[in-house]
Amino acid sequence: MFFDEIHTTFRDPAGSLLKYEGKIFRFINPSYEKEFNELQILKGLKKLLENNDLSKFKILKNNELSSLLKDQKFSKIFKKFNSNIVLEHEVMDFVNYPYEWSNNMLFDAAKLTLHLFENMLSETYGLKDATPFNIIFENTKPVFVDLLSFEKRDPLDPIWLGLSQFTKTFLLPLYMNKFAKTPISKSFLSNIDGLNLQDCLIKTNFFNSLSYSLIKIPNFLSKFTKAKHYKPQKVKNKEFANFILSKLIKKLKKRLKLLKPRINKSTWSNYMADQTHYEKSDFSIKEKFIKKILTDSKPKKVLDIGSNTGHFSILAAQNGAKVISLDNDPMVIDLLYLKAKAKNLNILPMVVNISRPTPSFGWKNKEYSSFIQRATKSTDLVLMLALIHHMQVSDQIPLLEIASLAALATKDGLIIEYIDPQDPMFKKIVRGREYLYLDLNIDNFKKTFENYFSILDEQKINETRSIFYMRKKQNL
Repeated sequence: MFFDEIHTTFRDPAGSLLKYEGKIFRFINPSYEKEFNELQILKGLKKLLENNDLSKFKILKNNELSSLLKDQKFSKIFKKFNSNIVLEHEVMDFVNYPYEWSNNMLFDAAKLTLHLFENMLSETYGLKDATPFNIIFENTKPVFVDLLSFEKRDPLDPIWLGLSQFTKTFLLPLYMNKFAKTPISKSFLSNIDGLNLQDCLIKTNFFNSLSYSLIKIPNFLSKFTKAKHYKPQKVKNKEFANFILSKLIKKLKKRLKLLKPRINKSTWSNYMADQTHYEKSDFSIKEKFIKKILTDSKPKKVLDIGSNTGHFSILAAQNGAKVISLDNDPMVIDLLYLKAKAKNLNILPMVVNISRPTPSFGWKNKEYSSFIQRATKSTDLVLMLALIHHMQVSDQIPLLEIASLAALATKDGLIIEYIDPQDPMFKKIVRGREYLYLDLNIDNFKKTFENYFSILDEQKINETRSIFYMRKKQNL
């Protein structure tokens, strides 16, 4: 195995992160050892760890490290880092990235970033960067995962160098989302470094106090600023420096509050409430079937693809499962996020279009793994409810490919809903292309999925819909 085939981070001069054999290790560079030893005993850091605002870690003891070094591959990697301090981090349940978050998820991640900065201010430590890519959501809880972003600062320096990055990756995407309806995913998929003032200025044809303070005035002033080398600023004492930084944090909190996302309606946000596609008795049959499977199979981890506002995700979570809920509509995921957060449910909502899942990004396409890489064999049970007709018709995904995807994601079970071409919702989206689906019927549906699954149970919902419980064949 070549070194660059293993997932590592390498941009931070203070250390490197390694994902190896399902564990997360961090190698502290010798130049940062003294600073790290000071950092780990600070009360502020311990408080962040206690509140689960920061991912937990342990320093490997000599005997633990010696045991790992017996592995030749690990030993080879260890020698490259030349590190005296190695940490093992708590593994996050399912890695997620800002371009897969809803509006309020980015908002809460911004709040956490300011909280971390403020919490460490009195300890003369700060954040050297302020990107949402340093945060991963564990269910609905944002957790800061980049320990080495904390750095000792000059107590007389009143400048936060991370301010520009915080503006580009938090404030501007939230602003453009709220006032220009630019999806959060679009802000980061086009540029993982966030938005710049010029792009926002072009798209900002409305006037409010935020547009001036956040975009128009800074853009105007930048025209008169000459490029020059940065020179550290110093004030007369550390109390005054802390006062200036505290005022900055207060100002950023105020701006952030004004950027609190609105809860807007979308095409699908009232889907479950309206239920024009189901009679109440039909929905009751479907719900009863799913509840029974959840109770009998007791899955520990569920992937709900096309979750909408999360009715069945919530059922699975209440049954004791950890749930990953996907939908390509940011509004329904935002509604589910707020609901799961309020009820403290084990649900991780993500904005993902399963027909066009997020790809790999970064250096050599290895810094940020694709959704499919992360989702492969990640769950005990996959839910695909009222979904496959959208994949077949709107996205032109063949049924065999849908079955293949389900088999890729689940380690065991699948609950899937069959929608016949005669179904009103199917007819609504097919719009004159019925001839493409003449061979689609329930028998062909079952035959296709039996390439990957054994059908254990099925239930007719109405004349055009049926629901199935399947288990993945052992040889796959």
